[in-house]
Amino acid sequence: MRVQSYQYAPLGFRSPLYGEVKETPEADPFITAAWQKMIAPHGNNAGTWEFYRKVINRALDLFGFFPDWLEAQEGNSRLTPHMRAFVEDTLSFINTGKRRMAVISRAQCIFFEKEGEKVPSYHGTRKVPKLKTMLNVRGEDYMFHWLNHPGGFNDMLATINVLFGDYTAIASSAD
Repeated sequence: MRVQSYQYAPLGFRSPLYGEVKETPEADPFITAAWQKMIAPHGNNAGTWEFYRKVINRALDLFGFFPDWLEAQEGNSRLTPHMRAFVEDTLSFINTGKRRMAVISRAQCIFFEKEGEKVPSYHGTRKVPKLKTMLNVRGEDYMFHWLNHPGGFNDMLATINVLFGDYTAIASSAD
């Protein structure tokens, strides 16, 4: 089933809408808790298959059909230049296992960008490729490719925490 409607996540990325509409964007509590568990000093069973499976399944739910989620970001009026770059970096990691900028560093750029008096909007040009076309793997297989790279699970969890969770936890983990 493909999602036709979207709402906003806390940082301003679009998120598939299933059922209830939230008046204000809320961080996904499961993803926020999973991130906190992952960065805890002893991991609190964060390395178990049960933990991985639950996080992967939640990520799949939050994205819906990934190419559609990418397309929804194109029409996102809250998208900023660093938010767009964050998605491009994520696509680069899914495709190649490498990012131009680390998740936490790029997330901090988004935070600084959003703290300004006038938050800049992203305005693409005809020369900039659509996000959907930058995904070099089948839309159904993106998660397999993401997780298959060294550090893939950690990258995916950090990414979905920025996109859908408590992104302020990413900034505090860098301190």
